[in-house]
Amino acid sequence: MPEHHLSSQFDADLTAVSAQLMEMGGVTEAMIQQAIAALSRIDTSIADEVIAAEVRVNAFEVSIDREISSIIGRRQPTARDLRLL
Repeated sequence: MPEHHLSSQFDADLTAVSAQLMEMGGVTEAMIQQAIAALSRIDTSIADEVIAAEVRVNAFEVSIDREISSIIGRRQPTARDLRLL
């Protein structure tokens, strides 16, 4: 992030949420690759792994939503920061 917020704690919170989001994206990307492999090989065991990994992605989503709600409640961001969140 090129610009720094007046509150360094807000920046730290935003960095933590961004890291979670990136990790969730990596898991999702791996799931897509596995799903393609499952389809091309007609392998239900790989498809089962993809389905099982969905639980992890859903947990990331819930965690990120909670963290963003917490940041909004604690930091009362400006409109610009709110759009970023």
